[in-house]
Amino acid sequence: MSARLSPKQVESFLGADARVNIWHGAVRSGKTLASILAFMRFLETDCSDVGRPVIIGNSLDTVYRNVISEMINLDPDNVLYTKSSTVARIYGREVDVIGAPDVKAERRIRGMTIPAAYVDEASLLPDLGFWQQLLNRQITVPNRRTFATTNPDNPFHFFKVDVIDRADALRYHVWHFVPDDNPVLTDTDKADLAAQNTGVWFRRNVLGEWVIADGLVYDGFDPERHIVDELPPMLEWLVAIDPGAAGTHAAVLVGLGDDEVIHVAREWRWVAKDQQRSLTDVEVAAHLAAWLDGCEADMGVRIPVWSTVVDSEDKSMVSQLWADTGDRGRFSGRFGTVAGAEKGQGSVVQGIRTVASLLAVDRLRVHSSCTGLIDEMRTYSWDPKAALLGEDKPVKQNDHLVDAQRYGIRRARAWWRPWLSGLDDT
Repeated sequence: MSARLSPKQVESFLGADARVNIWHGAVRSGKTLASILAFMRFLETDCSDVGRPVIIGNSLDTVYRNVISEMINLDPDNVLYTKSSTVARIYGREVDVIGAPDVKAERRIRGMTIPAAYVDEASLLPDLGFWQQLLNRQITVPNRRTFATTNPDNPFHFFKVDVIDRADALRYHVWHFVPDDNPVLTDTDKADLAAQNTGVWFRRNVLGEWVIADGLVYDGFDPERHIVDELPPMLEWLVAIDPGAAGTHAAVLVGLGDDEVIHVAREWRWVAKDQQRSLTDVEVAAHLAAWLDGCEADMGVRIPVWSTVVDSEDKSMVSQLWADTGDRGRFSGRFGTVAGAEKGQGSVVQGIRTVASLLAVDRLRVHSSCTGLIDEMRTYSWDPKAALLGEDKPVKQNDHLVDAQRYGIRRARAWWRPWLSGLDDT
């Protein structure tokens, strides 16, 4: 084991014998592997027969991607799981797999007796109440144990203030990881990780610090680097829409260029107070179709859109785009597969982080015609009041186009995944 693990990984694996064991720190720092090995060893050798062990994460997909797929790689003969299932079989024992995206998730563990728990990205748990309920479900088990990992967040986050900072008093074991603790990372990997994270993201994701997100959200946005007047030939297109409930609707046309850069090529916006009227969903769909026609005429190219992504909270707009065939009977096909944007706790921050990282590595450009988006990116700011409550939230003002851009970028994961290390998580 010592040949493939770093000293910090070995230390945490061997020392994970407290009631609660926590690995926190930078992304790609090796903390997940060490924690999974410790959890698997406990399930195989020491876990009580009372109750049912659990694996908890933000969603079933993230649990599979971050945890169970790694467990299968480590011991394929003893870890059986069907993707999206709520039960895994590990060392012959049934283990419940639970997604916890919001406060309603607490009901999923009420009444359970839990001898062992693995928590992926604990800072994305709904609240302190869920964490406490999880530990309460273990209280009657004599040899109970919890294993939890997380990347850093706001220093006022409940998991930092009420859990990590109280670890000594609570007799928890805690380990802090940085990229040098992962023996798999090369010097090039570490340099790439540092390059794609700027500002608050560098301090959190590379240094592993719990720091406040304050000031401009996109402080790395440089008009000289990121605004362009010319567009290259595009390999694929998508449309992203933020249908605002207050009467402001926004959309962006995003393309993957043959220069291996993502380009926001055009924008559309409808502000009800300026136009003196609101739009129905049917009218929004018609305006979008006309706007895309105009984009084709303006740029002199055909725009075959493979997907349209919409704020998932606006279910009526999603349904309308699926149903509407447009005046020429080709709306649905032309706008590709309609999908709801990522949702759940952390999705906004994760999307912002992806956009900021693409800016940092020069893989995202905005066409100069997108004046509204450019203005929003120059002023989009973190909410200082939310920061003091332990939350990362942007100010909800002049943000429709940056929201649409974020939906589109996250939808285009296949485009940017090869360029960014460690960002394909939630």
